[in-house]
Amino acid sequence: MYDVTSQKSFNHLKQRLIEFEQNIDEGQHVIKMVVGNKIDKDEKRVIDYQTGQLFANSIGAQFIEVSCLTGQNVVCCMKQLLTL
Repeated sequence: MYDVTSQKSFNHLKQRLIEFEQNIDEGQHVIKMVVGNKIDKDEKRVIDYQTGQLFANSIGAQFIEVSCLTGQNVVCCMKQLLTL
């Protein structure tokens, strides 16, 4: 998960991915999902939807944007995870 209003948060995703992959067993099936949060703060957005989607595609992950504050897309995100 990253904050769509923070370039630093988005940039940190790559390091978190490396750490995640170092801590899973070889051959273990995992589901990856990139989640952009704080879409309710559109006026402060610095990471656009396409950038998040491209990153997710590049690592073979699902992608969704949500607002934990308003609940927008949160249920959809959970349903998407449960159906994978």
